[in-house]
Amino acid sequence: MMKKGKALQIVYKSLYAMSALLVLTFVVFSVMMTYRYYTRFTGSFPLYAYFIIYAFYYLIPSMIVFVAGIIVKKIYTKKQGIHNHR
Repeated sequence: MMKKGKALQIVYKSLYAMSALLVLTFVVFSVMMTYRYYTRFTGSFPLYAYFIIYAFYYLIPSMIVFVAGIIVKKIYTKKQGIHNHR
């Protein structure tokens, strides 16, 4: 049997990892698009527009997942009786 709240710990750590993967994916796609833009792509669409599009696809969901991880972690710490004094 799992310890009290162990599942919540797994969930919030997974959410943090997923958030980091989304940010990494944004960086990778941005580098790829920059390379394509300056080597093969000929068009009038500005490069920053691609960054904005990728931000909608990857950074906004990453922020949502990260905030969900923070919320789950707060629930986990409450269940564990851990109090952080700052």
